[in-house]
Amino acid sequence: MQNLSFTDKMKVIGAYVLIKSRFRSFEDFTKHELNEYLSDTLPYSINVNVPVGQAKLVITNAAITFDVIKNKLNIELQNEFTVTVLATPVYRSHVQAIISFTPKYQPAEGCIYPIDIGLDALTYIDDDYSFVSDPDQWHNKLSPVSVFDAFVNPVKQLVNEATAGLSDSALHYLRAFTQNNKQKLLDEHKPTIEKALLKELNQQNFIYTLNTKHWREWLFSRLGTHITVEKDALRFWLS
Repeated sequence: MQNLSFTDKMKVIGAYVLIKSRFRSFEDFTKHELNEYLSDTLPYSINVNVPVGQAKLVITNAAITFDVIKNKLNIELQNEFTVTVLATPVYRSHVQAIISFTPKYQPAEGCIYPIDIGLDALTYIDDDYSFVSDPDQWHNKLSPVSVFDAFVNPVKQLVNEATAGLSDSALHYLRAFTQNNKQKLLDEHKPTIEKALLKELNQQNFIYTLNTKHWREWLFSRLGTHITVEKDALRFWLS
């Protein structure tokens, strides 16, 4: 307990007595506390693979809800999704994603990790932020030939050189931006956004190790057995 203040050490001792006397069997981390933790990790940027250029999903806001029946946490993510071609933004939108997972506790390592991660929803938000760039602003950078005539040789050759042989798919992708249909473009990007988001969530950096400088987390790291999802709280069971 050397990392704890004197006041927190007294709290640990008091809680320990109550737990061993069976007057106390759990600690709740509330929705407010969990949302505060999430806000401290944002913004968070994820690269998304596209045939040409670069795409990025930036998580700007997150809010937790609790599914007691399924023992799952749901997180509503507000995101900014941007596609850039030749240093020019050609598509930008706000995107809402809802992910769900079951939180699990590993006592031996003192860490919490998600399992059964799923992307339950991915929707385009129609607001003033969203835009598709005027093709005239950028397709001339690719060739003097219009992107509407993108399959003629000069453009195809240039994009082929820039994309290491992916010219047909690349040109098809670029051509989609000339239609100025924000929702259709998001629908086309959904599979790659979902793949990037789930890949990121399954990586090691989404495993949370209990902070032994926080008295309740220190207590759970020593006496915790498992966690459950309750109404508006994540419950840490103690013994």
